[in-house]
Amino acid sequence: MQILIADDQADIRDLLTTLLELDGYDVAAVGDGSRAAEAIELQHPDVAIIDIELPGLDGYQVVTRIRANPQLNDVYLIAVTGHGHPGQRRRALECGFDAHLVKPVDVKGLTRLIATRFAPPEAIAQSAPKR
Repeated sequence: MQILIADDQADIRDLLTTLLELDGYDVAAVGDGSRAAEAIELQHPDVAIIDIELPGLDGYQVVTRIRANPQLNDVYLIAVTGHGHPGQRRRALECGFDAHLVKPVDVKGLTRLIATRFAPPEAIAQSAPKR
């Protein structure tokens, strides 16, 4: 599975890249919004983790551009931001993000989110709590 990370903070980019690679993901990383949009269009990753406050195009602009291309509708877009205000979460989801996470990112929660999104339906049904 391919993942693209777009974050202007090199330490966050490097840490997420390393941790996701240790979990077996194929990870690429960029530091600005224009490069994020280009990488998504060229590489068509399964998942893109996009910081909202990127230089150049911000995360909202990146997602708007990606969602305008029907060939990229299957890319799972995760917003990451240092601000957890409910209005920002709502705006992120309205712009086309599939999920919204607040920094510092809980990497276990992130990998669970990705695994659940891409798990076959029968695997999800088997892991559901019994009532």
